[in-house]
Amino acid sequence: MISIDNYAYNSKLSNSNPIEKLLFSLLTMFICIYSNSVFISMGVILFMSYVSIVKGGVPLSLYLKLLLIPTVFLITGVLTIAINKLDSSVGALFYIKIYNTYIGCTSESLWTSLRTFCKSLGSVSCLYFLTVTTPMTNILLALKKLKVPVLFIELMSLVYYFIFILLNTSANIIISQNSRLGYLNLKSSIKSIALLCSNLFIKSYKRSFDTFTALESRGYNGYLNVIELEDFQEFLSLPKIITIELLLLILAIFL
Repeated sequence: MISIDNYAYNSKLSNSNPIEKLLFSLLTMFICIYSNSVFISMGVILFMSYVSIVKGGVPLSLYLKLLLIPTVFLITGVLTIAINKLDSSVGALFYIKIYNTYIGCTSESLWTSLRTFCKSLGSVSCLYFLTVTTPMTNILLALKKLKVPVLFIELMSLVYYFIFILLNTSANIIISQNSRLGYLNLKSSIKSIALLCSNLFIKSYKRSFDTFTALESRGYNGYLNVIELEDFQEFLSLPKIITIELLLLILAIFL
């Protein structure tokens, strides 16, 4: 998470207009969700990966690691779509008979699972493009300019900051446990993980409470004032974004 934030700040597109990137990412994601074409979803994945890696300067190894995380969860999810209970063995690609019940996979369920997998991964790639090329402060600024309610923006900024507190606290606990050989064997690892889970919430809550107290002592009244940059570079002009999204929508309708 912290490395993603660092890469976002060091990205070649970090100074590009966040509103344009936000609109481009979200519109592409919605079209990818709307489309039932595997080719559209694969095209979105490849295009967003190209922009993030080549144009944004994100290392290929990091981007592949990021994609691997949702891929593992998606594979376990789509397996339940591909393999399910069948009325009979007719038309099954493979099946297992348990007493009088058939459990297997058909060409239709396999295609549905593949379509769901590609659609979900395409949507994730759209969000990854926004995440690895746009600092969080710029995203919040874009939401502010788009007239998103202030309460929603403030909740996003506070939650985002508290996530780092949670990660930092867990990292410090793990370092402390490793220094005491807390993960030497299976028994000590289980005990260390249990202690980590039990202490993580308490320590994170205390640090969050201290942070909020510090904000209030500095006059926090529900709104964080930050310096707003105006000299952003152009990513894609609004007419170009509309043209690209219309072409993608037309392909999604006819494919």
